[in-house]
Amino acid sequence: SRLDDLLNVNYVVRFLLSNEEECLMYFDKIETINKARKEYTKQMFDLADKLIDTSKDVIVIKHDDFKEGLCGLLANRILSETSKPVLVFANVDGVLKGSGRAPSGTNLYEYLNGARDLFDTYGGHAAAVGLSLNNDKYEDLLNYIDNNHIEYSEVVKDVVVLTNNQINNDLINDINSLRPFGVDFVEPLIGLTNDYESRYVVANKYPKFLINDLLSAISFNTKFINKDFTYMLGKLKNDDYNKGKLSLIIEDLV
Repeated sequence: SRLDDLLNVNYVVRFLLSNEEECLMYFDKIETINKARKEYTKQMFDLADKLIDTSKDVIVIKHDDFKEGLCGLLANRILSETSKPVLVFANVDGVLKGSGRAPSGTNLYEYLNGARDLFDTYGGHAAAVGLSLNNDKYEDLLNYIDNNHIEYSEVVKDVVVLTNNQINNDLINDINSLRPFGVDFVEPLIGLTNDYESRYVVANKYPKFLINDLLSAISFNTKFINKDFTYMLGKLKNDDYNKGKLSLIIEDLV
């Protein structure tokens, strides 16, 4: 539904409502939608990366090429990399429509409620908001943020620190058996020390670590390419490209 203005997402509904034989008819179409979502999101992040100003209390960005339905995904990604509240807007016929995300301990909804008169539509909760405003009110929003400090609480991450030899297929099977994860039942964040066999860069952007014969780790944050660290923190996954291997998708290097 995030791409309903660009692609026919009704194929997803038909896939879910069809029997086993019929649903195969829609598989390729669904895969096309998912690949498009990934590509649009990547394009948006490449644009956003040049606009992010981490000196501000709240990161606010807009771009005419942003897709309205993907603003929340982009805001989430920027939040995970900066640990700061984020507002991302797409320009839809002169109206800025977007999404906001905030770290735990920060009430973005209450903070922006002080600028409620600027918004055409506004809703959400402490950690996430959806809003729209006329393009000519954008500077007023930036002025509000510049002149109104948002309260932060210390962000504490619950991490399971393991040694490299504790990462094995039994562990990933145990983790997968607990799915689905959600807001009140989060996927475990695993911490590993900087004990790895080799480090290199994929596609001139993404730092990757070969930890041992079973496990590798990769970050999709280009700012981590040369970063020194004591621990890598991430989510453990089955490696989609090397069957039988495991991959740690790095969220942070600390």
